[in-house]
Amino acid sequence: MTAVNRKHDLWFDTGDTDHDGGIARVDPPAPCRQAVGQLGCAPDPAKIRHLVDVYNTFWESLVRQTDVNRDGSVPRAEFWAAMER
Repeated sequence: MTAVNRKHDLWFDTGDTDHDGGIARVDPPAPCRQAVGQLGCAPDPAKIRHLVDVYNTFWESLVRQTDVNRDGSVPRAEFWAAMER
């Protein structure tokens, strides 16, 4: 496995927060809340909402470019194929 493949796996695993084998719309908000907690920030609802909004924008872009079968989930194979393009 190349360094690029490992990077893609890491990105995928980070997005697949429930570890069900696919990145879905419900996955992105969890890392936002985790990031705020890890940074030691007070849980400011406005900042968390902003991060969630950014992640939702990211999700829309991701699903447009990767979800080939349009089922609302991006499995590792679709993710890798998009990264290779």
